[in-house]
Amino acid sequence: MNSIKIRRIVKKNLFDAGAVCIGTTTLGADPSLNNESLENNNDTGYLVTDPAFTAGCCGVLTSWRVSIQAPGKISLQIWRPEGSKFKLVGENSFSFNSASQLIVQLLNVPQSQRIVVQQNDVIGWYTTPGDMVPYKQGVGSASGNYMQVFATPPSVGISYDWTSGGFFSQRSYGVQADIEENVAPKFTNLPTTKTYPDTTPTTIIMAVSVTDDNTGDLTTLSVTIATHTDKFNVSSNEITTKTGWTWSVGTYDVTVAVTDKCGNAATSAVTIVIENSAPDISNLPSSSDLPEDVTSETNLKDLTVSDVQTYTCAISTVEPSSGNTRFTLKQAPGTSVYSIYSTENPTFSYSLVPQYKINVTCTDEFSLTSWGEFTVNIKPNKPPELDKLPATVSVSAKTTTIGTEVFDASATDSDSSQVFYNKTCSPDPCPFEINGDGKVKATEDLMLHKVPSYDLYIYAYDGRSLVGPETLTLNVIDINHVPEISNLPTATVTVPENTAVGVEVFTVRVRDMDPADTHTYTAVYSPAEGEAYFTVDTNTGVITVKGSIDYETLRPQNKLKYDVTITGNDGRESSTPQQMTLMVIDVNEPQTGFVKAMYSTETGEGKSGDVLSNPFTGTQVLDPDFNDVQTFTMDCGANQGQFRMNSNTGLITLSSEYDLDDAGKTQEVVTCTVTATDKGGHTVSTQLSITVNEINDNAPVLDKGSYSYFVSQCTSVGSPIGQVTSTDKDVQPEHKDVTFDLTSNVGFLVGNDGKIHVAQDLCDVPVGTKYDLTLTASNADGLKDTAPVTVVITDPTTTTSTTSTTTTTTTAAPPTAGGSTSSMDGFFDNLENLAWFVPAVILAAIMVALLFYFLYKCIRNSDALSRLCCKRKTSISKVRDPQKIDGKYEWNVWSHSDYTDTKIEMR
Repeated sequence: MNSIKIRRIVKKNLFDAGAVCIGTTTLGADPSLNNESLENNNDTGYLVTDPAFTAGCCGVLTSWRVSIQAPGKISLQIWRPEGSKFKLVGENSFSFNSASQLIVQLLNVPQSQRIVVQQNDVIGWYTTPGDMVPYKQGVGSASGNYMQVFATPPSVGISYDWTSGGFFSQRSYGVQADIEENVAPKFTNLPTTKTYPDTTPTTIIMAVSVTDDNTGDLTTLSVTIATHTDKFNVSSNEITTKTGWTWSVGTYDVTVAVTDKCGNAATSAVTIVIENSAPDISNLPSSSDLPEDVTSETNLKDLTVSDVQTYTCAISTVEPSSGNTRFTLKQAPGTSVYSIYSTENPTFSYSLVPQYKINVTCTDEFSLTSWGEFTVNIKPNKPPELDKLPATVSVSAKTTTIGTEVFDASATDSDSSQVFYNKTCSPDPCPFEINGDGKVKATEDLMLHKVPSYDLYIYAYDGRSLVGPETLTLNVIDINHVPEISNLPTATVTVPENTAVGVEVFTVRVRDMDPADTHTYTAVYSPAEGEAYFTVDTNTGVITVKGSIDYETLRPQNKLKYDVTITGNDGRESSTPQQMTLMVIDVNEPQTGFVKAMYSTETGEGKSGDVLSNPFTGTQVLDPDFNDVQTFTMDCGANQGQFRMNSNTGLITLSSEYDLDDAGKTQEVVTCTVTATDKGGHTVSTQLSITVNEINDNAPVLDKGSYSYFVSQCTSVGSPIGQVTSTDKDVQPEHKDVTFDLTSNVGFLVGNDGKIHVAQDLCDVPVGTKYDLTLTASNADGLKDTAPVTVVITDPTTTTSTTSTTTTTTTAAPPTAGGSTSSMDGFFDNLENLAWFVPAVILAAIMVALLFYFLYKCIRNSDALSRLCCKRKTSISKVRDPQKIDGKYEWNVWSHSDYTDTKIEMR
């Protein structure tokens, strides 16, 4: 760095500012050698941290040298490092506007603008509008050059972060600063002496004035004290007493020092003198009068003494000297106050010594003494005067209680501090006393007093003279009369249950000879639970309902009747207790509902009068009333005529036949509204669901009213002889099941399929034997239908078929060995069959021809058709009863005489 010239001569600095510069120290680079290039930036600041631009000691900046290559304003600055930032501590500004000024400038700083530079401070500058200071680039040039553009010029006292700007190495800018040695500051008003009395502690001793030829130090000079630091402080160049130090007599030499930022210091001294003052007895001289008859120790004067120091006081002399035993000076226990007292029983005599002079002295711990005189004037005794008596006073019995003052009879005594009082009464005893202060007070509460007047004879005594008696008449007014309850009823007062809280039940009245009295009322209830339901207004006597009253709750407890004992009081005396009776009575209350919101019952089909199961058995209506009666009604809407309800029991019966079979239903559900009405006409409703089920209530019906069968002899066992059927109106399949049965079960059986079978060998049964049987069709519930069945045993050569209402006989082939009609196989092989079959066929043909002929006629003649078809009666031969032959009834199957001409009319 041959281009940078540095001169540093330093001495050790004991303060934070570093070593103190000695002579002249130059910072920076020679402007004449470092002016090759110029940046082209606007409003730009530069800061150089190279050691050549960094202060190594503390001094004052006296001049700048700088190469100026462009016009503008330049602020040459000193920056102080603060962590990662730098603080601008001072600047000198210069303007160059002409070409002749664009040279190396030597700029001397006026005394008032010089900057105090501390160790490690660095050089910087700010130019506007453009760059003004050139530099030299290359090896050996300064490093640590920072450049930063500022929107506004940097301000003194503000710290900035230069690392956000540009950084350049190997540049030496043409700027130098000369740092001169800093001179020490000095005091302008020291040394000096300050004197104060010990009676007036002072907080501020004085303000120290300092100066410094280096004006840059003036705002940073530090003033301290080096001695008596336990008693005094210095702050902002002001010496003050230290908090907690007691202002004390003495001389204190306080050494004061002032130091600048470079550690240059000057010392001087302040001598603080605190002078002792004698005790001050501020309330002497003074005097006091003292009665000659005083007997007790009497405080005549409390001395007001002030002193910073501890002091003692005493009576030095009393004139005349006979007063030495009659007066004393002492401190009351627990205080520091000195007081002048007359002694107990001093036996003063105005005629002998009317005045005493007492000389009092007070001396402090430095033996400085002050004194004062106190004069005592003895006053001759005067007897007391009962100047407020005689007197007459009215005393209210209403307001006079124990301790109430009724009169102030205190006597006037100008020279006696204490007067004694006494009294007598008429009549005696009396409820009054007179106290030691002369005040007459009541010894009893006169609230209930009945005596109208008292005379008090009062005496006063001051220890030497007794005066009295003087009369005080006390007339007692407002004597009370006892109130009487006047209107309680002898009859019981009834209170309906559910009476609202607050409703008036009864109003109690009193009779009182004192019309201005205000009465209060109390009530006692028997039983005591009455207090929960009733209350009496203490001010008006109105008895009202207090709580919810429920007859049904109280009745089981036997708590419906309450005896109320009432007492009236006028504020002083109570009336004789009187009793009345309150009785809770029942009120019909609405029901709260049914136990259930929906009831149900189930029944089968039935006839009028059939009873359903009762869902309303027991208590189903919620009614708070005791023993209330419910009346039931039922509304079933469209099915109203089907059911009937017992109004007392709720029992339900059918009012007409209920049959589901015709409608083909297996079940029907009817919903009804059931209403309960109590004795008070209150109603509640619920729903009732009635389920009607189809039941097995119809008997099976046989398809015929009677049956007749002709069975050939020797028909085999098991052979069917007929088929029966039945019908049933019931709907459900299980209700249609039927069982067939033949009574006696002799010879024939019937199956559940309705087929009648031969049940025994009929070969041995004679022809013509008749069986009278009964056919029964029954269901599972025992309902049944019956029909007679007649079976006749016939000759195997004749087959007869019979229905329940008609009988026809046909000629058939003889039955087979099994008893049934033979088949057509081999029929025409039998000549006998041909003999009757051929005529039968011819006859059938003729009948068919006749049938067609009649049909033709009927069609041609509608009237004939009507007569023929609608009015003709058909005759059917009826089988005669069998003849009795040899004791047996038999048919001759080949005899036409078995048949009559009796006709059965069929339409």
